[in-house]
Amino acid sequence: MATLVTLPCMYCLHEALSTIYYLAAVVFLFCCSVVIIMHALDYFKDTRDPSQIVLDEFIGCLLTFYAVPLCWQTIIAGFLAFRFFDITKCCGIHYAERLSGAWGILLDDVLAGILAQVLVTHFCQVAPGDDVEPLGGLSSLAAAGRPAATHRHAERGDRLAARRVYHWRQRGASG
Repeated sequence: MATLVTLPCMYCLHEALSTIYYLAAVVFLFCCSVVIIMHALDYFKDTRDPSQIVLDEFIGCLLTFYAVPLCWQTIIAGFLAFRFFDITKCCGIHYAERLSGAWGILLDDVLAGILAQVLVTHFCQVAPGDDVEPLGGLSSLAAAGRPAATHRHAERGDRLAARRVYHWRQRGASG
């Protein structure tokens, strides 16, 4: 449930910040979360990873969508990938969960978010693009045949996201 609540927050951050500022915000939130969770664990002494603490899900979900062009396909793929890695704890994630305190609570979700981000980024590069309808006005084309958001991202200095959106749309036009 916490991951679903995170999606609107992630979308707002994704649209408001360039890629580097988005990452800086996630790192800042991670550092704050370590302190907050350490204090919260005083109230949950009997549980190793209390379900009431959801900041770890928030950070992991934000990492999942770092530098990923947002559209309904990537949001669904990112959500499912993050939940898969968070639940199964595969690919060595279970080792991070064994750490004590706030680090164990946070790092398993951080690793799940990173693995989900890699998977979604790969999905963006190989997904067929004919029916892709990106969010936030990405489907409207500019005079140069590029999505309007490509110019907006480039103006913000977000060249990586702009390049991915451009290539995604080009693949859709040629497919």
